[in-house]
Amino acid sequence: MSPIKILFVEANPPDSPHIRTTPELRELQRALKESRFGADFEVIPMLAARGGDLLHALSEHQPHILHFAVHGDGDGLVLNRPGDAESETLRGEDLLAIVRTHQDAATQRLHLVVC
Repeated sequence: MSPIKILFVEANPPDSPHIRTTPELRELQRALKESRFGADFEVIPMLAARGGDLLHALSEHQPHILHFAVHGDGDGLVLNRPGDAESETLRGEDLLAIVRTHQDAATQRLHLVVC
């Protein structure tokens, strides 16, 4: 049986307040490793994520679970802008469109951890 894939989407743009996403990723990996069914999961880190990266990652990995560890700004998710010098917002409508585009893929859960 193939593992349940978790795409861990992290963004910490330099022009936004720092969030501690690395410890969150480490804790998720530790918790799964120590759990009874931990071997059934694979965590795929997507660090310093940009909006365009998400489409590619969904196509490449076909995750079952999307886990976002990013800031939100009221309009959407704050991700890195290409070049990584500042942030860009992935609007909620755009995120929904991206997820719907890949609905035929394996993705079954969307987990948002947004500050």
